[in-house]
Parts: sequence; structure tokens; C-alpha cells
Amino acid sequence: MNKVKLLVSALCLTAFISSCKKDNLENPGTNEIPAAELNLGSAITADFAGQILDQNKTPIEGALVEISGQKTLTDENGIFRISDVSTKEKLAYLKVEKDGYFVGGRSVIPRASATNMIKVILIEKTLSASVFTGSEMSVNLSTGPSIDFKGEFVNANGLRYEGEVNVYAYYLDPTIEQTFLEMPGNLYAQNVQSEEGILTSFGMLAVELEGSNGELLQIANGSSATLHMPVPEEMAADASSSIPLWFFDEEAGYWIEEGEAILQDGDFVGEVKHFTFWNYDYFNDITTLEGYSISTTGDTIGNQSLSVTAGSFYSISQTNSDGYYWTYIPANTAIEFSFIDDCNNEIPFSTAGPYSAGTNNYHDLLIPEQDLSLSIIKGSVVNCDGNPVTNGEIIVQSALYSGFIPVTNGSFTLALFNCDNNGTFTLFAYDYDSNTNSGILEFTFSNPSTFVGTIDACDTGGNFSEILSYSIDGNPDQEYTSNIYCHQLLSGSTPYFKIFPEDDTSIVIQGWTFNIGTHEFVSSSPGMNIEILPDGIDLNEPYDITVVFNNYGGPGELVSLNFTGHWSDQSAVLHTISGYLVASRDS
Repeated sequence: MNKVKLLVSALCLTAFISSCKKDNLENPGTNEIPAAELNLGSAITADFAGQILDQNKTPIEGALVEISGQKTLTDENGIFRISDVSTKEKLAYLKVEKDGYFVGGRSVIPRASATNMIKVILIEKTLSASVFTGSEMSVNLSTGPSIDFKGEFVNANGLRYEGEVNVYAYYLDPTIEQTFLEMPGNLYAQNVQSEEGILTSFGMLAVELEGSNGELLQIANGSSATLHMPVPEEMAADASSSIPLWFFDEEAGYWIEEGEAILQDGDFVGEVKHFTFWNYDYFNDITTLEGYSISTTGDTIGNQSLSVTAGSFYSISQTNSDGYYWTYIPANTAIEFSFIDDCNNEIPFSTAGPYSAGTNNYHDLLIPEQDLSLSIIKGSVVNCDGNPVTNGEIIVQSALYSGFIPVTNGSFTLALFNCDNNGTFTLFAYDYDSNTNSGILEFTFSNPSTFVGTIDACDTGGNFSEILSYSIDGNPDQEYTSNIYCHQLLSGSTPYFKIFPEDDTSIVIQGWTFNIGTHEFVSSSPGMNIEILPDGIDLNEPYDITVVFNNYGGPGELVSLNFTGHWSDQSAVLHTISGYLVASRDS
């Protein structure tokens, strides 16, 4: 009897182990990721504004911008604004998403007394290669890096994925200035001892994996991939036999150490267990430096890009709306500051330091007089009553530059480079309180200052062209430029809006919420419906669509909005959509 019991027990145990092995094969899950553990200080409330550009520095409209749970969409100039954000005093991370691009973002030390200005360049996603489950394959990028895959992948639910895997990879060269506007974060980092520091980058790699239906994939638990990263020739003398690996944590907004790479035949080679942005970096003790950027005329310069160099360390900082910068730098190292002009020239103009680790330091930056291509643009903006505009902005454009500066007290000062000797630039003033503007005004450069006088932002903007434009799953835009119907109707005593093109067979936008601002409509929070015809939205499946109402006038007046998000059709296939509307309200 005992032998029979033992045999049965052994059979049961064998069956249990076999079952576990089968479950592990079908549901391997993802590899464990180190946790973010840095103390980012007390909560503060701050305002943020900025511009999202593509790699050609063309503004991106309809990008989804999020910081501390608050969301908005960029306008036609790629500009966004988010106010009264609760964030941490040592770091605020702004995340940017747009279909067809890698997720981007920027981390800054926020300042509560002025608008924090942020510029982000999004990296376009281009298919690098396809690999297959169960096959060990390598993907070689034309820019030098390569990735060795072992062929084990899972979907977002941790379930084993079978089939073709599309690999999107992009190399960020640390010797190119634009890399530091394309990368996420700001090189603030957590090492394996959970200490804070600042990184010196020897190169970064962005990698995303997608299944045949566009679903996001990851490396399976227990598997890995090997990255081969070339050491830039200019930095070879500073490369040691090994270097730590760091991944970017999109929730925390900073880099976290995980693993190391070994120098082999001019490449750093290391193993990773999940994909995001990966960074090959040396860790530096950290300190902070802050101050104003001041012209020879005594004006502070807002929304200006500054490069910060310390040996092999390089980063880019942005002054806020008051011309104030605040940045992390390596401790115990002399710092050199340069202006980055609109022709991508770096103009060295100030040195500082070295400073001890863990200290807060102050250093104003004075622009050199010899830089005759720089002009300080100064003026004021009034509303229709002749009073100073206190909730507006100035958008400036030249042949090589597109940017803006908030207007909070009726006046503005900004720096503009005439490095291409074009001679002219345009300004466009906007008053958000009255939804009026100045129209486009042209001016001529003069040095060292260009005074544009008082700008009257009192145009209602009534002359506009109607357009409804949207893209599904990154496909070419579907556009309607006439016969766009925009009505406010009643359901019982409850008003709602309905917007649709003449054919009424492609898209219908309707809802009960039309206040100016950002609205997020998810499965659990109805109130908005974008019907994508003829497939339609399956309301029983998760959906998440963000809509930003920029204008909602009365009959005959302007209605404008942007929207982006995802939904599932009646066949449970996930889709993405982004688009915008400019139309005259019919009723």
C-alpha cells in the first residue's frame, strides 16, 4: 500500500511539475525591473509650456503631452500649455506621445515662480528589421549598433507571443547636439546603490518591439538580448574597459542603472532583459547650478537653449519664461556654457565652477557683446480694451526658427538669432482670455535690440478655413475642407454637440462636454463619443480618447479642437486615431 501511495504521489508530483512547465512556457511573463527609489523632495505647484518638434524641427500638431497626470494636445504650432501642476521640487517629467514616433519627453528642475519652458524633439519610428519567435537573429543598424535576439517574446499581458516581431530601433549619437533634445529625461540618474547622480553618455539606443497586429511586445522572462554600441571616435580616449548600462523609467522620469557593458573591439557590448531607451554612461556626483541669462542690454532671455559641457559630459538646458535656468551638473568639474543659435551653432560665452557635490550654486550668464547675430526682441501686448494682456503668448518665426514666449504682464522679451542674415521675422500675439489675436506681423532685425512697440491682440480671427483632418493607425490623413457640420443640439433639456462631414459615413464627433480645455474620455467615464464608421467603437472594450477644445464660439463663430487616443472596433482590433477640427458653428 505504501508503494502504491508513493507511486501515486510521484505521478501527481510529475503531473504538477509538467503542468507548471507548460504554464511557464505559455505565460512566461516579463523580466523583473529595478525600482525607482530616489527621494525627489516636496510637492510644488508649477506651470509648464513648450513646443514639440519632429527631427526636422517642424512643429508637431496633436501630440499628447502629460505631466503628473494632467494631459493636453499640442496646437498647430506644436505648442502646449499645462498650468497648476502638482509635481516634485527636484524633478518634473513631461511625457510626449504621438502615433508614428517613439515616446519622448523631458525632465526639468521645476520653478514655481515662472512658466517652465520645455522643448522636445520626437524620433520618428522606422522599421529596422523583423525577427521571429524561436529564432536567434541579429539586427544591424546603418548607424553602427546591433542587437542580438534569442527569439523569446511576450505581449503586454506577459503571454508568450508567436510569430513575426517588428523591430524599431534608433541610435542617439552623444556627439550630436540634437541627441540631447531627442533623448528622454535630463541625465539625472539612480545607481545600483540608489544614489542620485548625473550621467556622461557614450551613446543611447531606443528600441520598441511590435507584433504583427501592432501590439507592443517585450523580452520574455528568462530571456535577454545583447546590445552592441560603437564608441564614438571623439570619446574613445575616455572609454574604460567597462561601462554601466542604464534604462529610462517613464514613470519616474529618470535613468536607472541595470547591468554593464564590456569594451570589445571598439564596441560596448552588454545584455539587457527588457526594452526602452538604453544608455551607456559613467556616473558622476551631482550638484545644481542656477541663475539668469542676461543680455548686454540688461534683459533676461526666456525660452533659450543652453548647452552645458564638462569634459565628456554634455547636456542641454532651457531658460524659463523669466530667463532663469536651473540644471544638474557634475560636481568637482569646471563647466562651460554655450548658446545654441537658430543655425545650430554653439557659441561659448561663460564658464563656471567647479562646485562641490550636493551643493546649490548660483551663476548668472552674461551674453557676449561680440555676438552680433543676436537681437533682443522687446514689446508689449494689449487687449481690445487697451489693457495689458496677462494670459497670452507671442509666437515668433524666422526662416530657421519657430518658438514662443508666454505673456503674463503685458510685455515680452525674447532672443532671436539672425545667423542666416535673413533680416526679417514674424510675430503673432494671442490673448487667451478673449480668444483674440494680432494676426501675423512682420518686422526687421536690428542689433542689439529690436523694439516692436505695442501689439494690439484684438482680431477675432473670423477669417479661417474649415478643415476636419484625422489619421487612423498612422495612415495618410483623411481631410474634409468644406461642408463640415457643427451643431449644438438638445437631448431633452441637456445640450450636446455633434460634428460630422457632409458624407456622414466616416466620422462623427459628439458629446456633452465642450468646455475650453482638456477632456479625457475613457470606458469608465462616458460623455464623449467619436464614432469611427463603418466599423464603429466597441464600447465594451477599453478606449481612451483625449480631446482639447481650443475654441467653442456661438453660431457662426469658431470651433476648434484636437483629439488623439485609441479604441477597439467591433472585431476587438485596437486602433489609434489623432486629428483636429477648425470649423464654423452652424447652430
